[in-house]
Order: sequence, then C-alpha cells, then structure tokens
Amino acid sequence: MIAALTAALNPAQQAELATLSEAQIVTLLTAPARFMSEAQLLTALLYIYAMGVVLNGAVLFAAAFDRKRLLRSSMDRLTFALISM
Repeated sequence: MIAALTAALNPAQQAELATLSEAQIVTLLTAPARFMSEAQLLTALLYIYAMGVVLNGAVLFAAAFDRKRLLRSSMDRLTFALISM
C-alpha cells in the first residue's frame, strides 16, 4: 500500500519519506489537506462581513438622500426595508 501511494511522488519527496516510519507515512498520506489555517479563515470571514457592512451603509446612505427617486416601486421599498434591518 505504501509503495502505491508513494509512487506518485517525485524522487526528492520519496527520499524524504524514506526517513520516516511506515506509520508516519500512512498518517501523512491519508490526512486531509487543509485549505487554509483557522487564522486565515477568520480573516477572510471578517473581511467579507466588513464588505457587507460597507455595502449596506452605502445603500442606506444613498437611499436617505434620494429616497423619492430610488424607492419608487413596492419592490424597491421592500428591498430597502430588508437591507436596513
């Protein structure tokens, strides 16, 4: 099983794996890869939240100054009410 899993690796990676025990190799090859660390994930979520706050603020600011022209239809008023919640 180990030989089949390590066959796809390049020679440098195979040489590095030769220094590890079989249990360590199995753990390394079968562990799921993490896309990003927890700190990076929290930073991305905070950035997305901040962009949403800025966008909502811009919509509310624009609607406050030009309400009659921007909120003509009932769908516009409904959308504005949902954003302002």
